[in-house]
Order: sequence, then structure tokens, then C-alpha cells
Amino acid sequence: MAWLIIVFIVLPVAGVLLLLPYPSFRTALGNCKRTDGTKSRARNKRERKHAADFAAHILLVPVIVVAVVGTSLIVIHEFIAPIPFILDVMGAYEVGSEGWEDAIEHEEIGDVGDWYEERMGRLGVEADTARYLKETLAHNWMTVLALFVAGCGVFYVALSKIYVGASAAYQRGVRARAEEYRLHDGDDLTDFERALSELIN
Repeated sequence: MAWLIIVFIVLPVAGVLLLLPYPSFRTALGNCKRTDGTKSRARNKRERKHAADFAAHILLVPVIVVAVVGTSLIVIHEFIAPIPFILDVMGAYEVGSEGWEDAIEHEEIGDVGDWYEERMGRLGVEADTARYLKETLAHNWMTVLALFVAGCGVFYVALSKIYVGASAAYQRGVRARAEEYRLHDGDDLTDFERALSELIN
């Protein structure tokens, strides 16, 4: 169970933290000051607003990961089979092994089929439905597992596009504002333009 949490929740969140555009954060801090070193309240407010918008997009990624993956694991654990039990059954499987069915019916794991029907009965599922679900899972569990893994892959790719897009837009904005501020603070400005720049920035 612990490795599932690490793979599906901890690693994606850690990846987001490691891939944050830290150089752009430093540039944004520099944007809060004029070229002469004095602080600009207007620039500071502007940079904080853009940083907050970026943070909202970035925080959305781990929140969605935790919500979707966590909910999926809870549903599987509560209504299909406990995660540790599923791992035990999968651990007994060997490619090409003809004794796998015996392993999950008569050996240390016990009779998985009977256990599953009893569990579904305790959850209020009718016997015929429980038997149908058991047989479907028994014959198609590898397909179900492959679809689950593929779904997770598509899910993480979609989230990565959200993250990459938000990160790229933020970095472009930081660079554009840095150039804008540099031009505003340039020596070629007239006294009137410089005074107007001070009011704006």
C-alpha cells in the first residue's frame, strides 16, 4: 500500500516541486526593484499577482492528483477488494504458471473466489451479481489492470500539459516584465517620461 501512495501521489507532487521555475522566481524578485535598487510598490504588487495566478494553477495539479488517485484507491479498497489483498493475489501470479489458480484457491491466500463472494454479500450485493463480478475479474483482471495503468498514464500526461503550459506562460511573463521595467528605467527617457514611469511603476 505504501508504494502505491509513493508512486501515484508522492512522486508526482515531488516532481512538481522539483520542476518549479526557480530562476524565474529570482527574476520576479528582481522585477520588484528599479534599476537603481529602490523598491517599487506597484511592481511588487504586480509580480505578486502573477505569482499567485501561477501558484493557483500549480497547486491545482497535486490537488487533482490526490483527489482522483486517492478516491480511486479508496473505492477499490472498499468496494472491490482491499489493496493489500489484491497485491497478494497479483504477487502469486507467474507468467506461464499453470498453478496460479490453485495458488489463489487452495494455498496460503485461501479461496479468493469464495472470499470475494462473501465480501460482496456483506456489502449488500446480490449473489448472482457478486458471482458475475468475480468471474469477470478472474478472467479479465490483467485487462482491467492494463486499463487502470493506461488511464493513470493519460491522466498524468494531461496534468503535465497543464503544468508545463502554466510554467511556460509565467516564465514568458516574467521576462517580458523585466524587459518592460528595464526600458522604463532607461537613461534615454526624458524627465517627463521618467516622472510618468515613476507613477506607473
